[in-house]
Amino acid sequence: MVTPSGMIRLSDVKPLLRSRGFRPRSALGQNFLSDPNALRFIAESAGASSRDLVLEVGTGPGFLTQYLAESAGGVYSVEVDPILFDVASILLASRSNVHLIRGDILESKQRVARKILEQIPDPPQTDGSIIHVSNLPYSVAVPIVIGLLEQEERIRRMVITVQREIADRLLASPGTKTYGVATVFVRLLADVTSLKSLPASVFWPVPEVRSTVLEIRRTRPCLEDPEYRLFKAFARGLFSQRRKTLLRGMRGNPSGRIDDSTARTALDAVGVLPDRRVETLDPEALLGLFRAVRKGSGDLPAHLDTRRKGR
Repeated sequence: MVTPSGMIRLSDVKPLLRSRGFRPRSALGQNFLSDPNALRFIAESAGASSRDLVLEVGTGPGFLTQYLAESAGGVYSVEVDPILFDVASILLASRSNVHLIRGDILESKQRVARKILEQIPDPPQTDGSIIHVSNLPYSVAVPIVIGLLEQEERIRRMVITVQREIADRLLASPGTKTYGVATVFVRLLADVTSLKSLPASVFWPVPEVRSTVLEIRRTRPCLEDPEYRLFKAFARGLFSQRRKTLLRGMRGNPSGRIDDSTARTALDAVGVLPDRRVETLDPEALLGLFRAVRKGSGDLPAHLDTRRKGR
């Protein structure tokens, strides 16, 4: 494997980290993708040009950042760890189109930090876009993807590397074990495609699992509105009772119980049998069911809000 001249190599990074007393911690998702061939593949898959900006979450030592900077108009890379931020600042200092942001991309478990997104300007040309390209830690991958789809309209496409278990969840089909509420929230807003499987050996330190490079293309505008928040509560409630039939799950939905008549009418309106289970519904069907429930019960939104505030 050949590293292009002038590129940051693992041998450049280790002494800098060691001198600062830094040891990567897998528990924090600090497994850095360092293989040049894999990095080049991801950068080329992102397809960023001079008219595009890239958002990278997790700069690490800057391995992926440098490849993205070769073609993008600008790379805005976010790093929460102070030592990694310091090292990346040194190693990437010569790249004028790289802008490092110190902070946590998540302001809560379910919400992306607006103060960080506001530091990313609009693309330099009207036909440009912001592309999210990252190697995401296991524990925060799903909330980051969902949060960016919900909150950042300018991001039309993502090329992300995630552990295979996360990839399986986002790629899952209705009726399978890995299909769940995260699948619904992502696929309601975007299409997900697997681009490449990566062995553990391309990371440092070497993790115990394989990873997958995914492409996520937005298909729907952001849905940050009251109806969508209520839909998310409705869906989470049903998936928390996935072993129950839809009729029983709706009647006992912890985010807001729905009376038997309303539940049956809504199921009939969307052509779904009461004895089906929530994991058999695709995202559009589940959204249709929620809207049918709302139509049949004018007080449902307020009722759901009251339940959620009281939990």
